[in-house]
Amino acid sequence: MECRVRLLAPDTVRREEKLPTWTVQQVEDAWESVMKRKRQKSSGTLAAMLRPSKILFVEGTYEQPIIVIQPVKKVHYTYLSEEDKCKVLEWALTTEFETTCLVRFVSPE
Repeated sequence: MECRVRLLAPDTVRREEKLPTWTVQQVEDAWESVMKRKRQKSSGTLAAMLRPSKILFVEGTYEQPIIVIQPVKKVHYTYLSEEDKCKVLEWALTTEFETTCLVRFVSPE
């Protein structure tokens, strides 16, 4: 049985197959700016629940990264998981990083 392997130059890999290029550190560094942007479209309650939350990792693809966040309390998780709260945060992240971004919350329990 014959086996063939073909190596591709990095620039020939389709962009949507690439892993996200952001690191947790980059998201954390931009977090204060994201919070300021978010204030344009939401109340202080959202910020109060997001501030102590932990950014766990970045998943998804190069074209559409997903920021995975863990709130510190179950009640925060429930509040933040509401669609309108996610949309405001996704808008702020998309504006900050200039690429479409999604958010996924992980329960603290």
